[in-house]
Amino acid sequence: MKNVIIFTTLITFSIAQSDSGFALLDVETHDHQLVDRGICVNFQQYFRESLPTTADESKENNKFSFDLNWWREEEDNLDVCKGNETDYGGEIIPALYVSEMIPKMTPCKDKTLYYIEGQMNQIKNSGASAALFIVDKGTKSDFHKQNYLFSRFYNPKVRNDTPTFYMYRYTFDNIKNLINVERNEGPILTFYRPADPFLDAGVFVLLALAVGCISLGCLWYVHDLRKRIENGVLKSSLTETNNGVESETGILTRTSSPDSQHDEEVVPQSGCCKVNGLCIHLCQASVSLAVVVIVLLLSFFYRSVAVEFFNVFLVIGGTLAICKCTLALTRIFFDDPALSAPMEFVTSDLEEQKWYLPSILYKPFRPFAFMVFLLSLAFALTWYFAKDDSSAFLMLDIMNACICVYSVRCSEVRSLRFITFFLIAMFVYDIVMVFGTRLITENGCSVMVQVVTGMDCQKTRPIDFSNDWPIAPVAKGFDRPRKIPILFYVPLLSNPVNHCFDPAVEGEAQHMMLGLGDVIAPGYLIAFAFFMDVWHKSRFMEYGLTALSGYTIGMLATFVSLKLMATAQPALIYLVPFTLVPLVLLCLAKGTLKEAWKGAPGH
Repeated sequence: MKNVIIFTTLITFSIAQSDSGFALLDVETHDHQLVDRGICVNFQQYFRESLPTTADESKENNKFSFDLNWWREEEDNLDVCKGNETDYGGEIIPALYVSEMIPKMTPCKDKTLYYIEGQMNQIKNSGASAALFIVDKGTKSDFHKQNYLFSRFYNPKVRNDTPTFYMYRYTFDNIKNLINVERNEGPILTFYRPADPFLDAGVFVLLALAVGCISLGCLWYVHDLRKRIENGVLKSSLTETNNGVESETGILTRTSSPDSQHDEEVVPQSGCCKVNGLCIHLCQASVSLAVVVIVLLLSFFYRSVAVEFFNVFLVIGGTLAICKCTLALTRIFFDDPALSAPMEFVTSDLEEQKWYLPSILYKPFRPFAFMVFLLSLAFALTWYFAKDDSSAFLMLDIMNACICVYSVRCSEVRSLRFITFFLIAMFVYDIVMVFGTRLITENGCSVMVQVVTGMDCQKTRPIDFSNDWPIAPVAKGFDRPRKIPILFYVPLLSNPVNHCFDPAVEGEAQHMMLGLGDVIAPGYLIAFAFFMDVWHKSRFMEYGLTALSGYTIGMLATFVSLKLMATAQPALIYLVPFTLVPLVLLCLAKGTLKEAWKGAPGH
């Protein structure tokens, strides 16, 4: 259990990514007949000005609704540096987006270093209300390496207030035929940017993943726990004692084998033992915290090694977790242990054991379990070699979900005291590593965020929109840091401009992430709560459901804070109090707090 805690609780934060320069365009004929709706364009001034949220709002103020017309009223003319005498008040003018430092085109009147500056001056001086630059997708560029309209696209040399938009040529070709030069009629272009929902639908997918993993793990855990009680592996130290001595814990304890002639002796705890138990739990929590911190810091300084280490760790852990979950699932349909015994490729009959031979030589082979193991390994290896694919996150989430379910199922926490100490330690760890480290790093960024994403934070190091030339990830060869894989990755589903994101250009979709530590660490507490329900034979599972409900509310609080603060959140600062406090209050109300706090002897 402790090894799982160390590696999977390293990542304990939530982050979302949603800002972009995409906008939508509605096209109507001159007599207001809708031709097309929701066409993707890029808005130059997105970082300092907001578009109306609806097309109707844009039409009402006429600030972002324009008639489209050719420069000099010449069909297919995209060269705005040619002389012009026409007044284009209230109209939007299309112009070619120039990719060369010194283009072979008509020089603009104004002597400027960058051709686009002259183009913008010409458009502004003509009285036009907006500019629409036509981009040839994928062509070579002296400024962007290659011309791609992606979420962060803009031109740092467009510095006036004229609304400026960018569109691919093949999209513009479907619109330009609506311009009738002879009748002086053109289509009406209306630009807008719908508001993002307060909570994206991806939030609820992420919530369902987290709560679902804990719920399944706890159901599995309770099922196995009851079987252990039925088989006599566990007993009540409150009701079954030797020599009339009553234990003070009242928690289930391990007993001797059913074939043993002597029951396990229950020894009353002395005051010294009580103190030592407290110290042991403090030491265990402290050591776990120290190991997690050391692993995180090593990952910070040797990130490339850490990423590969966790990739391999996920292949191994994911293989075992998928295999165990699959074999456990077969037990629902098959009662034959020869088919479904988890991870036992050979039988384990004690009577057949021969100490002088390897077990594989004398135990009957179980092909079903071995086949499931091979399929699980193939699944994990497929993810490993395809992890850079834009849809590989589906396989990643499946493996991580199985890891979370099996980790919670393997919980051996028998003391509220230990899990409280551990969660408080992780609570402090989360705050320090997400917020506190911003005060000591050179770039003012969170150690946790940089370890997971490999990228500097944007709030403390804003983009210089006057000098930085944006380059699409595909033009960089997708040379972006890889993420630590022990997290859930869910694309944003309700973003109104989702269809504008091209994974082939962006390298990834807009997304939300949640570390596995935010599922597994509270999951152990919730598993302990269900353990209390089993011991007290609770009819309504009030201990477990109280903790699980608190976790759900805490997760929602995390996402609300993420939206309001627009920065990565240490999820455990919400999950720990929302999960731990209700459980403690319930134990206090039922008079079981002392029993739960001290836990079982030996734990």
